[in-house]
Amino acid sequence: MAIFRKGIKIGGYDIRIGLPRDRSYDRIDKDPRLKRKTNPNTSLNRFRSFTEAAGGFAKPTKYILIMTLPRGASDQPGVAKDTKDAQNLDKLYGAQVAFHCSDLQFPGRTIETQPHRIHGPETNFASGLNFAEITAEFYCDKFMREKHYFETWQNLVIDKRTYELNYYDEYTAPIEIYQLSDFDEEMGSTLDNAHKEEIKNAVYGCKLVEAYPKTIAAQALSYDARNQVHKISITFEYRYWHNMVDIDEVEKADTFMTANTGVVTPDTKGMGPLGLFRYLPAELRRAGNEVFNQAKNRLPTGRVFGGKVFPPYF
Repeated sequence: MAIFRKGIKIGGYDIRIGLPRDRSYDRIDKDPRLKRKTNPNTSLNRFRSFTEAAGGFAKPTKYILIMTLPRGASDQPGVAKDTKDAQNLDKLYGAQVAFHCSDLQFPGRTIETQPHRIHGPETNFASGLNFAEITAEFYCDKFMREKHYFETWQNLVIDKRTYELNYYDEYTAPIEIYQLSDFDEEMGSTLDNAHKEEIKNAVYGCKLVEAYPKTIAAQALSYDARNQVHKISITFEYRYWHNMVDIDEVEKADTFMTANTGVVTPDTKGMGPLGLFRYLPAELRRAGNEVFNQAKNRLPTGRVFGGKVFPPYF
């Protein structure tokens, strides 16, 4: 297209004049700049190559929550009724409540430290693990079933008639959170099958052990909120969580070593070298493991062979 063009008709002939555009880009394939090879070692190209090799990024919108109400108790008349209500509610609407989770978070984990100073700047030694609460939000259907669901769960914690506490294992239950990948897979025809198919597509998962709803947040009501839907915010308390990829099952007999760390390795199973502490009480197992771990670093053989007291075995 010309930059300027004008024409006039004289005696049946069109007389046109114009100012053509720059033709330097007509044969752009001849431009020598296009023959230059990109430098793969630049920060931008390395970032792109790493991202492509990794298959992209995980998206916080692709997740699934799986939870069930606890077993409750059946030996007390009032609590037994709450237990039956919870079982019926979980069977009918448990999957719906989980799917209506609109906001969720993977739990955090903090290493607690103990300061120690002999001379100069103090040293902070690891002393334990701290697992913070998590908060989730759920859409409420028109019958407010999600609110009923968590109120029923809290009724299993404290008897709403007598305000007496129930037993711990009667009101706690595991909660599983999965991060899904971007691979498309055909879902099942039912909610349970859909859960199973989506879990196969998970790339990360964690389990909250012995969880229960600590707080049911207040819900605001307003005439101005005409185009909004009700959401309920729940704060969950739990004992600890672990990565379900690293741990398939935590042995209850080794809760001190495995439950508090969330990692199971030959040195942290709580059984000692070659399982020598397997049949000892939990307190003796802890003491034995502490002595053995100190010996690996302090005895001459441990220092020489890199922490192996009796090389090459352990």
